[in-house]
Amino acid sequence: VSKLKGVRPPPHIQEMVAIGTEMIEARIFAGKITDFDVALVAYRQRTAGMRAAIAPDRLLVFDVAEGWAPLCHFLDVPTPDFPFPHANTTEEFWQLVQGGPH
Repeated sequence: VSKLKGVRPPPHIQEMVAIGTEMIEARIFAGKITDFDVALVAYRQRTAGMRAAIAPDRLLVFDVAEGWAPLCHFLDVPTPDFPFPHANTTEEFWQLVQGGPH
């Protein structure tokens, strides 16, 4: 487990991260989590699996770029009067993880 801002997580959190890594990186991405093509195939397979398993009226495949409208419509709630929240722009994300796309 890498250090985040100089603080090492407690052992139980480290174990959770290790399990998450095993479940996600190894099983879903076949150990190739940084391979764009592998990630895209995994994403598409997961989306197709969800669409096949969940009734269309109970499933929202949501792209945050669409904003409030599809989410509020799906939840049958009014659209808020303020902009859809966003954080972690591409630049902020790469700054946070101290890297960049390869």
